[in-house]
Amino acid sequence: MTGQPLLSVRDLAVEFGHGAATSRPVDGVGFEVGEREIVGIVGESGCGKSLTLLALLGLLPAGGRVAAGSITFGGKDLLGAGPSVLRSLRGRQVALIPSDAGAALNPVARVGRQLRLSLRTHQPQLTGQQRRGRALDALRRARLPRPEQALAAYPHELSGGMQQRSAIALGLQNEPRLLLADEPTTALDVSIQAEILKLLVHLRDELGSAIVFVTHDISTVREICDRVVVMYAGQVVEQGGVDEVLTSPRHPYTAALLGSIPPLGGVPPEQLETVTGMPPDPGAWPGGCRFQARCRRHLSLGEPEECTSTWPGSADGISVQAACHFPLDASSLEEVRR
Repeated sequence: MTGQPLLSVRDLAVEFGHGAATSRPVDGVGFEVGEREIVGIVGESGCGKSLTLLALLGLLPAGGRVAAGSITFGGKDLLGAGPSVLRSLRGRQVALIPSDAGAALNPVARVGRQLRLSLRTHQPQLTGQQRRGRALDALRRARLPRPEQALAAYPHELSGGMQQRSAIALGLQNEPRLLLADEPTTALDVSIQAEILKLLVHLRDELGSAIVFVTHDISTVREICDRVVVMYAGQVVEQGGVDEVLTSPRHPYTAALLGSIPPLGGVPPEQLETVTGMPPDPGAWPGGCRFQARCRRHLSLGEPEECTSTWPGSADGISVQAACHFPLDASSLEEVRR
């Protein structure tokens, strides 16, 4: 990334509960997104990826709150902004593409009505005819077949792929500067997933929007992203350029994720790597490195004390390349992959 970031997140922490029952599922997360850049956030389910996106928009679930950190978008402090400022940003300058479009779309309103309502909210100067035209254009941009029919349809009358394209059209019709895509291909079959990924890249090129792409599938990050942020147990454990991180990972967790997917071309291994165990509970994070209990590197080095005593990441969560006391090199990478 060059120049000033469009989005800057530093030391972000999200909490639920109070007193002894407090949990912090997002804890010290930091990353940046440049103009026209696609940044992937990857990690296992429950690592805090989606909560991070919701915190950016001020849309945390009931009981959730931002406990620390800063969020800056286009030079504006979002955490210090009032509800009216956030409402004006949502859907206009920052848009969310949800993982479950069927649940996100209003089941009792036609798709066209939902698109026009968003336009009326954010661009009230448009006439009714102009809103209809913009809605149709958005559906065409999302490559929805027969957009006129989709405009008149209820969400349940559309297939899963068409619902997802309708949700993308809803997000892009106001031409936002930033799209937040929260696992937008999870519920779709492989062929539709590939089409949606190509569509997101096309929209970035056409509209100039930056994209934060959240996924649990690290292989899709390789396809469309410029940079990648790897999260584990509510923290960023590694980040950098896609080619650098996915070719030569320095954190054992990143290496384990890469080892769990079949290689493209060549002879596949007899058995893919698995990450044994489960991530720790957000209400009882262990001290030091949170990946230690599942880390082959930690075991091969004789369980060094550093791993259990201190967090190896950066103070702001953003300058970390690999949050590991003993980052991998070429030789140790082969060791953890055996």
